[in-house]
Amino acid sequence: MLYTGHFYFDEEEVKKAFMDVYGNNPTQPGKLIIQVSKYNNWFDIYLKTGNKKYKFKKTKIHVFKQRVHDSDDKAVVIYDNHPQDGNDIFNFIGE
Repeated sequence: MLYTGHFYFDEEEVKKAFMDVYGNNPTQPGKLIIQVSKYNNWFDIYLKTGNKKYKFKKTKIHVFKQRVHDSDDKAVVIYDNHPQDGNDIFNFIGE
């Protein structure tokens, strides 16, 4: 099986995370950490640098599953943490 994840970050939360983690030192090295369960049914997403870490809570996530040789239109959504918004693809400025 082939699994594909789409992560839609809340822009205001990303700005807040950046300020909380990087503060007045925006050039220090950092990491975006995405932890995924074995069954693709929970995700923890963090921005981390040094000893500061920010957990993203507003990220909208879609995970799709399809057979390796199937076309993308055969993919089915197996995880959606915001079903109230439907399964439409989101468009953002700069995409």
